[in-house]
Amino acid sequence: MWPFRSQDQLKQTVLQLISHNLSSNDILNELSCIKKDETFDSSLIAPLGFSYAAHVTKVTSQQQFGCQAADRYIEKIVQLVNKETPETEKELVNTVSLVHQLILNGYLTESGFHDNLCRHMDLPLSLLWILHKEGVVAIETHFCKMMNRQGFGDEFCRKVVQACIKNDTTNVVIATEVVIGILSECVELGYAEEASLQSPARDLAASILQSVVLGLVDEAMKSPKHSAGSVVLFDQSKVGPAALKKASSSLIVAILSHKPVHKVSQAIRDQHNWAYGQMPAALIHLYKQLMIPFGIEEVLHILRQVLDEQEVSWQLLLSLVSVVVVCYQNSTQHILDMTDALVQEGLEGCDMESTITGFLLARQACLHGPHVFMAYPEWFQRSFSEGANCPVKTRKSFTFLMKFLTDLMPHESAQHIKVHIARPPFVPPKCRDILADYILLAKTRLQDLKEILDDNSKDGGVTNGNTKSGDSAQQEEVDNAVTVFASSGKLPTSIIEASIFRKPYYIGQFLPQLLKPRPLPNFPDPRMKLITALKNAGKIPLSMFTNYERECQRESAQLLEGVFLDSDSDGEMETSDLDLLLSSLHQLVAMATRCGLDPAQKVKYTETELVTLICERIEACFSLKPWPGLEPIPVIMIERHTINLPETQLKVINSILNTIAECLHAEKGLFHSVTWLPRFLLALTQYPVVMKTLCHRIWTLCCWQLREDYQDVHVKCLAGILVEMELLGNRVPKVFTYTSKTEQCQFPTFILQHLPIRTSWEMEFSLRILMSCLQYVILTSSSTRSVNPSPIVIKKFMYLATRLHTDLRFSSSDKLVAMATDSDVEAIFTSEFYQNLLATEQLSFQEWVGYELDVDPNYDALDEMERYNYHMWVVHTHFMGPCVAEKNTYRSMASIVIQELVQNKTRTQDTFEKSCPRCDNSSQNTSSSNKVHMMSILQNLTQMFTIGDSSNHKDELPWLQKELLGLVKRCSDSDSTCAIVHVFIRVCLCLPAYLFFSDLPGSLTEQCTSLQSTLDNINTIVIPYLSEGLLLPAGIVAFLIQGFAMTKDAVNPSSALDQLCDRCPALLPSILANHEMIRPLLCPRELNTKISQLMKAVRNKSFSDVGDPMLAAVGMFSGIYNNTSCNFEWLKTCLIYNSSQKTHLLVKLLIMQLTFEQSVNKKRQRVTQNLESAMKCVLDSIGPGLLGNLLSWDTGDMAFTLPHSISKTMLKCAILRCLAENSDRVKPHFVGDMRILASLLKEYAIFRNVIMAEGNLQTDMNPLTEVTQFVLKVLEVIPKEHLTGISQELILDCGPAVVEAVMQQLTS
Repeated sequence: MWPFRSQDQLKQTVLQLISHNLSSNDILNELSCIKKDETFDSSLIAPLGFSYAAHVTKVTSQQQFGCQAADRYIEKIVQLVNKETPETEKELVNTVSLVHQLILNGYLTESGFHDNLCRHMDLPLSLLWILHKEGVVAIETHFCKMMNRQGFGDEFCRKVVQACIKNDTTNVVIATEVVIGILSECVELGYAEEASLQSPARDLAASILQSVVLGLVDEAMKSPKHSAGSVVLFDQSKVGPAALKKASSSLIVAILSHKPVHKVSQAIRDQHNWAYGQMPAALIHLYKQLMIPFGIEEVLHILRQVLDEQEVSWQLLLSLVSVVVVCYQNSTQHILDMTDALVQEGLEGCDMESTITGFLLARQACLHGPHVFMAYPEWFQRSFSEGANCPVKTRKSFTFLMKFLTDLMPHESAQHIKVHIARPPFVPPKCRDILADYILLAKTRLQDLKEILDDNSKDGGVTNGNTKSGDSAQQEEVDNAVTVFASSGKLPTSIIEASIFRKPYYIGQFLPQLLKPRPLPNFPDPRMKLITALKNAGKIPLSMFTNYERECQRESAQLLEGVFLDSDSDGEMETSDLDLLLSSLHQLVAMATRCGLDPAQKVKYTETELVTLICERIEACFSLKPWPGLEPIPVIMIERHTINLPETQLKVINSILNTIAECLHAEKGLFHSVTWLPRFLLALTQYPVVMKTLCHRIWTLCCWQLREDYQDVHVKCLAGILVEMELLGNRVPKVFTYTSKTEQCQFPTFILQHLPIRTSWEMEFSLRILMSCLQYVILTSSSTRSVNPSPIVIKKFMYLATRLHTDLRFSSSDKLVAMATDSDVEAIFTSEFYQNLLATEQLSFQEWVGYELDVDPNYDALDEMERYNYHMWVVHTHFMGPCVAEKNTYRSMASIVIQELVQNKTRTQDTFEKSCPRCDNSSQNTSSSNKVHMMSILQNLTQMFTIGDSSNHKDELPWLQKELLGLVKRCSDSDSTCAIVHVFIRVCLCLPAYLFFSDLPGSLTEQCTSLQSTLDNINTIVIPYLSEGLLLPAGIVAFLIQGFAMTKDAVNPSSALDQLCDRCPALLPSILANHEMIRPLLCPRELNTKISQLMKAVRNKSFSDVGDPMLAAVGMFSGIYNNTSCNFEWLKTCLIYNSSQKTHLLVKLLIMQLTFEQSVNKKRQRVTQNLESAMKCVLDSIGPGLLGNLLSWDTGDMAFTLPHSISKTMLKCAILRCLAENSDRVKPHFVGDMRILASLLKEYAIFRNVIMAEGNLQTDMNPLTEVTQFVLKVLEVIPKEHLTGISQELILDCGPAVVEAVMQQLTS
């Protein structure tokens, strides 16, 4: 049974028992021990202990017990503080809470305990915060008690600052609960406006807060700029908004005026070191916390107030401007308003201080890239060019501006001076001389700085550094030489002249630029071929070439060290800059990830901050500076086989691409919030090196080294970049290929144009890219941002979608929109969005043909029958359907096909297709295979001419003739014309022959004006450009005869061949030389014509009955050409019984054909032997007169036009070589006639100069040696009196060998 009547009786009994056995000290110790036990509810025993304390007052006084308790707990607190271990923190809190209980029960007083504690120790911050938090001693009380103690405030601030600093080598600022709590209390004490919070310690708290922040600023300025630490100053949940705002304003003012040691001149020179990316992270974080209560207008108001009232620290003030311009959204206009006001105020009042302040603030904002603020050239032009708000409209203000810029000049960078010259301010009337004086002084300053100003610059005459000087000018000359050599195959004359007449420049400047070491490609490119040609010609010293080869091998070895990008080892890339860049990129991914999961979630850094930090890291990795913005953006040359990117650059770009891919993937399809990507790409445009590397990498990934393991995230990344680059417009650099330097286009356009479609797999990949582009456009379009895809995306997607998805081949858009599909491609294609785009940007038939020619049928997704059905749908349903905007006809489509066939074949292969046999083979296979299918389409289209599409106007030029003339007209030179004509005629040979003369068979009469025009085209285009010497190929001759006969039904067919030869006499040698092939094509009625009779004479080798000398000469030439034996007795007989006129004409015919066979063809040995043997027979029968006529031959005196393949120089050379080979036969003719000798020497001088110029390439030097020996032999038998009659100038032109021979002959 319970012995106690109540709880109070039990309590009294326990107290009596304790009082007889324990002292007060023992009970206090026991309470402390109980307090340490976390499993024991100390709230139950504490009242008991204090009841005991009340009980012992009967024995001892309450005051004595309080003193004992205070001493005991102070001793305990001192012991715990001295230990400073994490385990003692909770014990310290428990002890303080017991002291708080004693104070509450009246056994201790707050002031007494505080005084006693302060006598024993200098309170640490952690203890002070615990005492404040447990309600024992408030911070305000502590400040009030200690405010009169000397040095308290400084010592307290020192402890707070030290509490924020880790005592290790990293010196990183940290944030703790103690610091946050104490500083928050300081804010409330020092800046709260409520009357109840007015305190004697108010000024001390504000002073402490200010000193702490300034101390943190000093520590931050000492810390490394990339240190990641930061301190949180205030707990906003415990600080009133008004107090926080007032405190932040006061602290900003204090910071800006803290230690104003920098002069304005120093600020001008060093402000680039105070940009956002160069600032310590702790200082940035400190500024950002202080700006939290304010909008940008309020921050700028505080800044302007400090500028007006106090002397400022330019480093801290400009650093604050950097943080403001980067961290606040839409800060550009506010900064512009402030700088405009300062500059205008300064210029109008001739106030130097306001003007320099405006310039400094503007230049500081300009340091952060185009994603944040405009470049300095743009700002200067905007601020001072002619306009309504131009501040220099008067002579006074303009004079002051020029004086200001002049005073600024000794401290400015060269780039700023260039801006002032290139984009001068508006000049008021009668002030031009002031500007001229400044420009003259500025140019002098640039010379002192060893900077060059290029007057030919597109943007006002300013270039960066040594642009267009020194190496740049030499590099341009090297590029021009390589281009000329690649197109002509001959050494440029400028190089030959430089090697002879400008040898110091050639050896000292040109060759070192040409022989710059580089990793050589596996297959020779034009540059390598030019170097090889120069070496073979003896134009490169052996030592230079040997050194060049050695250095190139070293470059290749270095390149191979970084081939494996996925290697676990980074080699020598252990750079902190790279690690910092990767860290910043990871932060960008983290930001996108958090926003993707919760768009409303706040992040540590804003987009602009992260992009700015990434840019600063990139500058460090690449050791570069932002593009100054004064010169045009450099154009990038895309090279396919020589993309040798440094390992560091490639690693950085791959990291950037991976980051973009991860960020887009983290967006979870919420692309409408992707504002960071355009900002990021815009920031990268200020680094040409980065953009070049990025463009090459994207080109490689999209168009060159395709991989089958591309995931959707990779494809979406590439698509997003291309879309955003397209939207950036001219800010993205233009690109070109090696052989098309004048054909420049924006990089996204270039990539989209070159997306591969040769194979089925490449089509699928390109379709994924295009589909992702459209998806990105759809998802990023919003009411505030209008995004339109590139026309190439719309058209190429239409081409690939309808080619690979047969269900999409409808002519009605209503059916398309109504389709139900599970395919992403079909879903986008049938969407209303894409159909609206397709209505404005339709794929033209010409574009379709161009795409189709790129497809390799051997690797096509469609088999032969599917491809045929697809082509028929395209031609007859799609492009002839009612939904196509352009009105196509079969004739117009046939014109497009033939033009594309010709131009596709003759289009100069760029460097992508050169230097790689695999690419050459695949390209040739693709082209040849596709042409078969495209020719089938062309044949189908020409058959439709007769169905309501052909013109019946007989006087109108035939369709094929119009196309030929149009193609020739667009050619820029004779070489391209020759190539066009060759391919065009080859296409024509696959069509009905009558189309060359008329659109319909049997529709021409003698009165048709179109017939004569066609024959004129044959004489002026077909024969000159297709003749192999004098002769057209047999197939072309047969084609022309057939076509002419098929269209001449209105006249006697038996006379068609004669009429054709009468109107095209140059066809005659071709017809006779190929008479065995032509004869079966002639109808029986044509066997009695004049031409048929001449064919009979050729077969019989008898020409005495042929009265026309030209016909006889052509007949003998045909017999020589087709001679199958080595017997030419018949020719000797013909020469005896025929006139000298026939012989003279025959010689010229033989020379023309021999020129072609020796110089161009060099393959038909039998024909060459026939011609050379015939020439021996002819030279035996000619006299001096004919020989003189041959040497002075003018090709204009014959009925045959000189073929394009033979130049006059080649013809003259062939004559000399022929005479040299038959020197014994012709040498006697030179003895008796001085005019013949003069003609020989004149032609030899021309021949020698040509060989010397071209022989350095690949031409054999034997012809020159042979002809020279012939001339020397002739000179040996020439009488002295004849030699004295030859002009000295002519002899000197013949070279040293001839000069020496003449001198010996004259002195012998």
